[in-house]
Amino acid sequence: MPNEQTKKRILIVEDEEAIRRVMAFRVEKAGYAVVSVADGRRAIEEASAQAFDLILLDMLMPKMSGFDVLRVLRKSGASRDAAVFVFSNLSNEVDVTTAKKFGIVAYIVKSELSLDEVIQRIRKFFKQK
Repeated sequence: MPNEQTKKRILIVEDEEAIRRVMAFRVEKAGYAVVSVADGRRAIEEASAQAFDLILLDMLMPKMSGFDVLRVLRKSGASRDAAVFVFSNLSNEVDVTTAKKFGIVAYIVKSELSLDEVIQRIRKFFKQK
Protein backbone atom coordinates (compact mmCIF):
# COMPACT_ATOMS: atom_id res chain seq x y z
CA MET A 1 0.00 0.00 0.00
CA PRO A 2 1.43 3.43 -0.92
CA ASN A 3 2.57 5.82 1.78
CA GLU A 4 0.96 9.24 2.19
CA GLN A 5 3.45 11.04 -0.10
CA THR A 6 2.96 8.65 -3.01
CA LYS A 7 -0.75 7.98 -2.78
CA LYS A 8 -2.52 8.54 -6.06
CA ARG A 9 -5.32 11.07 -5.75
CA ILE A 10 -8.76 10.07 -7.03
CA LEU A 11 -11.85 12.27 -7.38
CA ILE A 12 -15.14 10.37 -7.28
CA VAL A 13 -18.07 12.20 -8.87
CA GLU A 14 -21.33 10.37 -8.17
CA ASP A 15 -24.73 11.79 -7.27
CA GLU A 16 -26.14 8.64 -5.67
CA GLU A 17 -25.03 8.92 -2.05
CA ALA A 18 -24.93 5.20 -1.26
CA ILE A 19 -22.81 4.42 -4.33
CA ARG A 20 -20.54 7.41 -3.68
CA ARG A 21 -19.93 6.43 -0.05
CA VAL A 22 -19.23 2.78 -0.83
CA MET A 23 -16.94 3.67 -3.74
CA ALA A 24 -15.04 6.21 -1.67
CA PHE A 25 -14.62 3.75 1.19
CA ARG A 26 -13.44 0.91 -1.04
CA VAL A 27 -11.11 3.03 -3.17
CA GLU A 28 -9.58 4.59 -0.05
CA LYS A 29 -9.21 1.13 1.53
CA ALA A 30 -7.35 0.08 -1.64
CA GLY A 31 -4.71 2.68 -0.78
CA TYR A 32 -5.69 5.80 -2.66
CA ALA A 33 -6.37 9.33 -1.45
CA VAL A 34 -10.03 10.07 -2.20
CA VAL A 35 -12.21 13.15 -2.50
CA SER A 36 -15.86 12.53 -3.38
CA VAL A 37 -18.51 14.96 -4.58
CA ALA A 38 -22.18 14.67 -5.51
CA ASP A 39 -22.48 16.90 -8.58
CA GLY A 40 -20.68 18.29 -11.58
CA ARG A 41 -20.22 21.81 -10.24
CA ARG A 42 -18.44 20.54 -7.13
CA ALA A 43 -16.34 18.27 -9.37
CA ILE A 44 -15.16 21.27 -11.37
CA GLU A 45 -14.41 23.22 -8.19
CA GLU A 46 -12.32 20.37 -6.73
CA ALA A 47 -10.60 19.49 -10.02
CA SER A 48 -9.73 23.13 -10.66
CA ALA A 49 -8.32 23.69 -7.17
CA GLN A 50 -6.19 20.56 -6.84
CA ALA A 51 -4.62 18.01 -9.14
CA PHE A 52 -6.04 14.51 -9.27
CA ASP A 53 -4.41 11.50 -10.89
CA LEU A 54 -7.75 9.92 -11.77
CA ILE A 55 -11.38 11.02 -11.86
CA LEU A 56 -14.22 8.50 -11.64
CA LEU A 57 -17.05 10.37 -13.31
CA ASP A 58 -20.75 9.62 -13.45
CA MET A 59 -22.53 11.03 -16.51
CA LEU A 60 -26.07 11.62 -15.22
CA MET A 61 -25.97 14.12 -12.36
CA PRO A 62 -27.83 17.20 -11.16
CA LYS A 63 -26.55 20.73 -11.85
CA MET A 64 -24.04 19.65 -14.51
CA SER A 65 -23.79 16.47 -16.59
CA GLY A 66 -20.64 14.41 -16.85
CA PHE A 67 -20.27 15.55 -20.46
CA ASP A 68 -20.33 19.18 -19.32
CA VAL A 69 -17.78 18.36 -16.60
CA LEU A 70 -15.48 16.85 -19.24
CA ARG A 71 -15.86 19.92 -21.50
CA VAL A 72 -14.92 22.32 -18.70
CA LEU A 73 -12.29 20.06 -17.14
CA ARG A 74 -10.29 19.66 -20.34
CA LYS A 75 -10.05 23.43 -20.88
CA SER A 76 -8.33 24.48 -17.65
CA GLY A 77 -7.65 23.77 -14.00
CA ALA A 78 -5.24 21.74 -11.93
CA SER A 79 -6.72 18.44 -13.14
CA ARG A 80 -7.17 19.21 -16.84
CA ASP A 81 -4.78 16.36 -17.72
CA ALA A 82 -6.20 13.89 -15.20
CA ALA A 83 -7.13 10.44 -16.41
CA VAL A 84 -10.89 9.90 -16.44
CA PHE A 85 -12.85 6.70 -15.99
CA VAL A 86 -16.48 7.29 -16.88
CA PHE A 87 -18.61 5.27 -14.47
CA SER A 88 -22.17 5.44 -15.75
CA ASN A 89 -25.43 3.70 -16.52
CA LEU A 90 -25.41 5.28 -19.99
CA SER A 91 -24.27 2.60 -22.38
CA ASN A 92 -25.40 3.59 -25.86
CA GLU A 93 -22.76 3.97 -28.53
CA VAL A 94 -23.33 7.72 -28.98
CA ASP A 95 -22.60 8.41 -25.29
CA VAL A 96 -19.51 6.19 -25.30
CA THR A 97 -18.20 7.81 -28.51
CA THR A 98 -18.87 11.32 -27.19
CA ALA A 99 -17.05 10.59 -23.92
CA LYS A 100 -14.07 9.09 -25.78
CA LYS A 101 -13.65 12.35 -27.72
CA PHE A 102 -12.61 13.90 -24.40
CA GLY A 103 -9.74 11.45 -24.02
CA ILE A 104 -11.17 9.25 -21.30
CA VAL A 105 -9.19 6.18 -20.29
CA ALA A 106 -12.14 3.85 -19.68
CA TYR A 107 -15.91 3.80 -20.02
CA ILE A 108 -17.38 1.56 -17.35
CA VAL A 109 -21.07 0.69 -17.33
CA LYS A 110 -22.06 0.39 -13.67
CA SER A 111 -24.18 -2.72 -14.15
CA GLU A 112 -21.41 -4.58 -15.99
CA LEU A 113 -18.60 -4.51 -13.39
CA SER A 114 -18.43 -5.09 -9.66
CA LEU A 115 -16.67 -2.59 -7.44
CA ASP A 116 -13.83 -5.11 -7.00
CA GLU A 117 -13.39 -5.16 -10.78
CA VAL A 118 -13.37 -1.36 -10.90
CA ILE A 119 -10.63 -1.26 -8.26
CA GLN A 120 -8.66 -3.87 -10.23
CA ARG A 121 -8.91 -1.60 -13.29
CA ILE A 122 -7.70 1.38 -11.25
CA ARG A 123 -4.71 -0.61 -9.98
CA LYS A 124 -3.92 -1.87 -13.48
CA PHE A 125 -4.13 1.66 -14.87
CA PHE A 126 -1.66 3.04 -12.30
CA LYS A 127 0.75 0.12 -12.81
CA GLN A 128 0.80 0.80 -16.56
CA LYS A 129 1.26 4.54 -16.12
